[in-house]
Amino acid sequence: MLTAKQFVECIGSEFYTGVPDSLLKAFCDYLMDVYGINPDHHIIAANEGNCTALAAGYYLATGKFPVVYMQNSGIGNAINPIASLLHRKVYAIPVIFVIGWRGESGIRDEPQHVYQGEVTLRLLEDMGIPYCIVDKDTTSKDVVRVMKDFRKVLDDGNAVAFVVRKGALAAGNCE
Repeated sequence: MLTAKQFVECIGSEFYTGVPDSLLKAFCDYLMDVYGINPDHHIIAANEGNCTALAAGYYLATGKFPVVYMQNSGIGNAINPIASLLHRKVYAIPVIFVIGWRGESGIRDEPQHVYQGEVTLRLLEDMGIPYCIVDKDTTSKDVVRVMKDFRKVLDDGNAVAFVVRKGALAAGNCE
């Protein structure tokens, strides 16, 4: 199983902003252990739209790829800044999204997550965001391979996403 530490190392970003999600607990805990709340490396924001805007500012200031993490229900909050700020037809700002997949088909979850789970991948597709699903069988080699492909997409000014299934990431400091 992929650890949060391995996942973060494979992504290779220096800046993370997001809204914590229970499915991303290992990931969020690892970021807190490594960075705490630090404006240079890790910011927890009020909503996913704010995170997306912070990520855009980070990219414009540094030229480095930021990461925005969220639960899939937060995609709705991020749609406007994705479409009116990040999109290649606007300012072509590349961002890596890490999205916890609540309400995934076939996985028992709370009623409020069911429909959101059904449309998560379609929303990413409709916004032209290529994605990789991370599950219990995903290895660090898989993430490195995907990141190699994603870097080409990012270099062209497009966003990419990792959609993380329940239980896909283990505690951050496991070896």
